[in-house]
Amino acid sequence: MSVGLVWFKRDLRLRDHQPLAQAAQCERAFGLFIIEPAWLQSRNGADGNRRPTPVRTCCSRAWAGPIG
Repeated sequence: MSVGLVWFKRDLRLRDHQPLAQAAQCERAFGLFIIEPAWLQSRNGADGNRRPTPVRTCCSRAWAGPIG
């Protein structure tokens, strides 16, 4: 069985993403995105680029832990 793994570092696009297109050719494909604590604490990333608000919100909630 062929398995594809895509590590989404800073590029979260789903269209026009060559590694994702290659992984999609496998029988099973997995995506990996690692949340870095420093990434959540800063308004801008280390490279000065603003992070997408929906992703930041989702990651911040996950980092805070379960609600309730």
